[in-house]
Amino acid sequence: ETEKLLGIDENTVSVKDENIINVSNYITKQIEVTPLGLQKLLYYIQVFFLGFHKKAAFSSKCSAWEHGPVFGKVYYEYKQFNSNVIEISDKKEVVLEESLKEVVDNVIKYFGIYSAKTLEWFTHSESPWFDAYVIGNGNINKSELRKFGELIIKENQINSVDEIYKYSLLKHKKYIDDMKAN
Repeated sequence: ETEKLLGIDENTVSVKDENIINVSNYITKQIEVTPLGLQKLLYYIQVFFLGFHKKAAFSSKCSAWEHGPVFGKVYYEYKQFNSNVIEISDKKEVVLEESLKEVVDNVIKYFGIYSAKTLEWFTHSESPWFDAYVIGNGNINKSELRKFGELIIKENQINSVDEIYKYSLLKHKKYIDDMKAN
């Protein structure tokens, strides 16, 4: 499996980054999402947060696996759900820092509407995953995610976080065009 090739297992994943688990729990309380879909939403949160704020939303490493970007810590936290919706019984409120919450809420709103497989298609058509998986060593570094986020923001004339929908619409159109062509 991919995680074995990259030398990743539950014992090598950093335990210091709880922020990504907090964000994951926040998402699972907002929408029904599978582990695959959650990974893609976290990827877009990291991309847009880096693009807007020039710093990472969470320190966890992002890797390029067969089905798209994956954060190892989250993979091991939720892998028992397989392709089922993640159900968390903990009803404790998750509080996010305001700038992070703004990005998370907008990614949920504009990307959380798509299936996990559609989000997989989206990420497979983007340079951070493609370059790391097809060309590189499987690691998606934060500087590449930041450059990509800045590029998306510039090319799509996204002037504020609540305009993330512009990129979501573009990806949706490209997906539909691709489906019609095949």
